[in-house]
Amino acid sequence: MKQIYYTLRSLSQNKAATTIKVLSLTLGLGMSIILFAGIAYTLSYNKCLRDYDSIYQLMMQFETAGKKSDITRQCYGKLAGSLYEELPDVIESAVAMRDLGNCFDMADGRNLPYFTTAADSLFFETMGINVISGNPRLDLQQNDVIYVSTRMVDEVFHGENPVGTQLIRGNDKATIKGVFEALPANCDITCDIVLSLPSLLNRGIGYFGWDGGSGWTEFVRLKDKDIDPERLHALINQVTERHAPPADDNSCETFAISIRDSILKNSDLRRQLMILGALALALFLITALNYALMSISTLSKRAKAIGVHKCCGADSNKIFGMFVLETVTITLIALLLMGIMWWLFNDTISELTGNPLTEMLNADRAWVIVAVALMMVAVGAVIPGRLFARVPVSQVFRRFSERNNGWKRVLLFIELVGVSFVFAWLCATSLQYRHLRTADKGYDSDLLVQVENMTMDISPEAAYNFIRSHQAVEGIASSYSCPAFGYSGEYIRDDNGNIIFSSRTDDCSPNYVEVMGMTLLAGRAPQQEGEAIVNQEFLRKSGLPENTSPTAGEGLFTNAERGRVRITGIVKDFNIGGFYDEQEPIIMHYIGNPASPFTVRLKRPVNESIKLLNESLSDYMGNDGFWILQVSELGANGYSSIKIMIFIFSLAIIIIVIITSMGMIGFINDEIQRKSKEIAIRKINGATAREVVELLCSNMLKTAVPAVAIGTLAAWFFQRAWFSQYSTVVSGIGLWYVAIALLLIIVVIAVVALMTQRIAKENPVTSLRNE
Repeated sequence: MKQIYYTLRSLSQNKAATTIKVLSLTLGLGMSIILFAGIAYTLSYNKCLRDYDSIYQLMMQFETAGKKSDITRQCYGKLAGSLYEELPDVIESAVAMRDLGNCFDMADGRNLPYFTTAADSLFFETMGINVISGNPRLDLQQNDVIYVSTRMVDEVFHGENPVGTQLIRGNDKATIKGVFEALPANCDITCDIVLSLPSLLNRGIGYFGWDGGSGWTEFVRLKDKDIDPERLHALINQVTERHAPPADDNSCETFAISIRDSILKNSDLRRQLMILGALALALFLITALNYALMSISTLSKRAKAIGVHKCCGADSNKIFGMFVLETVTITLIALLLMGIMWWLFNDTISELTGNPLTEMLNADRAWVIVAVALMMVAVGAVIPGRLFARVPVSQVFRRFSERNNGWKRVLLFIELVGVSFVFAWLCATSLQYRHLRTADKGYDSDLLVQVENMTMDISPEAAYNFIRSHQAVEGIASSYSCPAFGYSGEYIRDDNGNIIFSSRTDDCSPNYVEVMGMTLLAGRAPQQEGEAIVNQEFLRKSGLPENTSPTAGEGLFTNAERGRVRITGIVKDFNIGGFYDEQEPIIMHYIGNPASPFTVRLKRPVNESIKLLNESLSDYMGNDGFWILQVSELGANGYSSIKIMIFIFSLAIIIIVIITSMGMIGFINDEIQRKSKEIAIRKINGATAREVVELLCSNMLKTAVPAVAIGTLAAWFFQRAWFSQYSTVVSGIGLWYVAIALLLIIVVIAVVALMTQRIAKENPVTSLRNE
């Protein structure tokens, strides 16, 4: 009890120091706990599913003309069903599904913002999702049957039984036949509505076969989760080869990946988790070591009090225990303030991290908070506690001056390494994000919007003509997709029918190139069926020189999947799907009739034109009869993970700067006090104030320069892998790292210079008298 009393008294007597420590721990540990909990939350994906160890996702890899594609989650429609039928000793159940987005409305026309998945009758059984009511094995074999989640029941139907209610999808109606247990956000299955698969197939929506249409997400549940992976792979591919036999120029391979591991098969996600893990660790170490640095910096002031305790009978272990208890108390207060902060900013944190904060920090991940708090006590208390425990009793009678400041320099060095690492990463990431947003895409994304006609009451032709005549519209064209979205593909063959390569494909109206702001290098736009334009990469893949003229002689022809097509024009390469991959070939076929979505080119100013067009379309089609999206924003959405990363790093660097400033100020004050006699003697011997400042700055440079260099080099080294995912990188990035390092060193020296002005100008007699 005495130790607790003396600990609380010590904290109350040093209110300023205690407040600074609590503030730094609240900010630093609060941020690091959120990051660590977010990583743990992501790694717990799919564990909410019953017997998740037995569930495997099917993936495919295609090889065309000797070139293998990336492994994709999109599979042939009949793959899962065939495995279920032909491997009864291995496969317990299987499901094929397709995501449909938010596609249902209430009968009164209200749109339901709930994600829909079309799936077959073994969906719930295969995925291990609890069914509250209904018989899905029977119901999901019928047309126009849906199951809804308990979350939707609570939010839409206010807890009342929804069975029998009809929902609207376009011109079709579907009846609710059952309810299933809602799933958390950290699950690959994100739907709140499940539509019976026959509702699509019986209307001819989605190709469900073995010779194409690889657009289905599929899972299997194994009878034996411990089956040899190589044997499973061989059995699955035996079935695949029976139904899709390999040819000379193309083949496919099927993979079964446990959903326990499937989240880590995403290389982008793995990279993101590693980055966030490094940031969380850096933030934690900076916080803990800064706490230790601030504590050690007060050693000269607290030495006499420690000597008094020892005179009263306290041994070294009790002194050490008092300091550990002090650290525990401050950590608990910081945790309490963290809880208040999380409660106040719950929605903001959830929105910016992309994960619900209440789920990230629920009981399943309470161990993260406990682990971080214990590590904080271990790191933040042990080093200063041992130093305090070694203070001799004689310090009661004379002023204590710590001559060995090695610990403080090491701690400050580590802090500066962390600051420079995070700051360099933030600056380089921000530069790359800006570069990706402003890089030349090959078309005028800033002036373009996509408009989709969602109502059946207005024909595509009528909608097209209405938009074309609008005062804010400069031009309108038709196509089935957009460069920012990406395109589907088709095989290009030689005259013997052999596949040469796989190309992106789209259909477009004759004025599409003009409206998009693309550059037509040669020829003209397609004017009739059987004509198409291609990009430069298409010519390269075809083995034709880039200066080939499509109008020379009889013209150029290619063998696409829809038959022999005449190439009438060559368009300059433009970016497809973001700057993640190398330039892809594309062929754009002729389309005669207006087709939604429309590509609309607006007049400047763009924001005003969007507002006017939006208002006119609302009056013409109704608020739910259309959607309008800026093409530039569609492209930016592809880099949303970078934007989130920049925000997280920005918040982290603000917290780190605050924490490090506290520690560095304490270190500098302690150094000034420790060197006060030396400075006074130097001034008596003729040293100027400037020379005193230079002395202290040079002393700090010995720590700051190597620390900043190591931190910046570490950021450059690890960020190279991150940059490798992009096909274009901001120019001169190496020079930017050098500039960032120099800026940090200048800031450190400026802080030291400002803080040493007082001691440099002080009367040396005063300093010696204080000694």
